[in-house]
Amino acid sequence: MMVSQSYAKNFGLYGERIGCLHLITPSPEIATTAMSQLKMIIRAMISNPPIWGAAIVATVLRSPELTQSWKEELK
Repeated sequence: MMVSQSYAKNFGLYGERIGCLHLITPSPEIATTAMSQLKMIIRAMISNPPIWGAAIVATVLRSPELTQSWKEELK
């Protein structure tokens, strides 16, 4: 199973290419193979993504106060 999340709209980080992909596999071996394939795709598509968007999201989600403020703004 794969779940993709984009934080570009939720955090107002348009153009920052910020998000994540969750991958659940039936075995560690399949996870290793899938990760290898994903890394090749990522290298070909984005090479070196900007770090600022990820740093902003991490700061907000690590702080209970900022996370609560963000949730209220989303409403």
